[in-house]
Amino acid sequence: TWTGAASGTMFSVLGPLDGWGFSDVKFDCGGTANTALQVTSASLGYSSGLTFTNCRSAHYYSATWTSGYNSEQNEFHNTTFHLMDSSPTYSIGIFLTGAGSADTYLTKFYNTVVIEPSAGNVGFGLYLQNTDTDTFDGFVCVPPGRNTDTCVEFDYSGSSGNWPSGVSIRNLDWLASFAHGLTTP
Repeated sequence: TWTGAASGTMFSVLGPLDGWGFSDVKFDCGGTANTALQVTSASLGYSSGLTFTNCRSAHYYSATWTSGYNSEQNEFHNTTFHLMDSSPTYSIGIFLTGAGSADTYLTKFYNTVVIEPSAGNVGFGLYLQNTDTDTFDGFVCVPPGRNTDTCVEFDYSGSSGNWPSGVSIRNLDWLASFAHGLTTP
């Protein structure tokens, strides 16, 4: 459980870096850290058996430096996100983005479960911005039965609207009461 500074990040993987990973770890932001795992311009990561919980904004955040180093080819297996009920305005399970001409791409998530908030703020299971050619296979959003959350969000506001693109989402599962949650351009 995070006991560090409020609004901090539990772990940062700062590139350019090739080869990194975590296995069988529970990241508990303790309701004070903004982000559990931030990956910036790091590549060829492999992680499995991760659980993320109680973060104030994005539980997993992938971004890039503006200098052109992508965050690419990172792979995750059997990952669970418990989105926080009482964060400031929103809670995001996975946020993929970039900066300038660099983006997050070729990210793969297999067997992922996102448990949306049951009260308070808005939840986003998967938030895609400056990213492309990603794969999500076996992606499950567990809704709380309210109409304020979104399972998958495609945000074209960055990078002149060119991204996200080429994203493959297979075996997406969300309950009938949550069917409104797939937002497309």
